[in-house]
Amino acid sequence: MSYTVPANPSPQLQAALDWIEGCNAWDGELITKPMSDDIHHTVLPTSITHGFPTSTTKQAWLEKWRFGPLAEQFKITIHEIIEAPPDHVIAHLSSTFRLKSRPEEQFGNEYMIIFQVQKDSSGQHKIVRMKEFMDSLRVSNLIKAANEDAAQSSSH
Repeated sequence: MSYTVPANPSPQLQAALDWIEGCNAWDGELITKPMSDDIHHTVLPTSITHGFPTSTTKQAWLEKWRFGPLAEQFKITIHEIIEAPPDHVIAHLSSTFRLKSRPEEQFGNEYMIIFQVQKDSSGQHKIVRMKEFMDSLRVSNLIKAANEDAAQSSSH
């Protein structure tokens, strides 16, 4: 299934799309631009949250962006987006990327993200809450590979 972005997306949808575009640029500042300063971001299922603690501020999110410097060629594909008025956007996404330490190997993930978007005091629509469900097996494989690479580089 291929998703077509509407010609005139709602402000809530636009905030989610801006977050996705920030991910495709793989730039922490662009990713966090549509987030409120007090974003509440939770990664689920809880079985994988040991590597992804809940963030309650934009600054905390940037500090925990642990795979940011390790990955490259990050690309998100939008499979489906459902708007749930008044302020929720639900997105089924997948990604492909490479670890810089393993340029020959492609990694990927699949996501269901629930965005809650509200107007802030300046009138801009910002993401105030995200629940990001990830593929547990793919995350485990990624963490394993990153940890192996870190151990190998520290032994040299």
